[in-house]
Amino acid sequence: MVMPDTKTRRRARAKLVLAQIHQVWPDLFAPPLKPLAIGIHKGLRGTIPGVSGHELRDALRVHTRKADYLTALAAGGQRYGLDGEACGIIVESAQKSAAAQLLARRGMRPAADQERASAGS
Repeated sequence: MVMPDTKTRRRARAKLVLAQIHQVWPDLFAPPLKPLAIGIHKGLRGTIPGVSGHELRDALRVHTRKADYLTALAAGGQRYGLDGEACGIIVESAQKSAAAQLLARRGMRPAADQERASAGS
């Protein structure tokens, strides 16, 4: 189990790394947030001196769990690479997952879950 102090330090470090990434790629990592290409971490690896793969992963996790990012993902459309160019479409399952995460944060359940719960009653 990770101690709370360790989690707090990792999250703080992730935010610092994200700030560094934002400086290099402001079009991708500044509002309005754009859905990132699948596997973008591979292109980011080694581009920020002194940042390990684990720290990069933590930073991307913080970024992709932001409500604005999830909203962009739920809306569908294109994903974007480090060059800022569209490089793929957001699949329906990713859209649904993002929408469900947003609803869960608001204390709501997706309609399909509500229908299943009512059918079981």
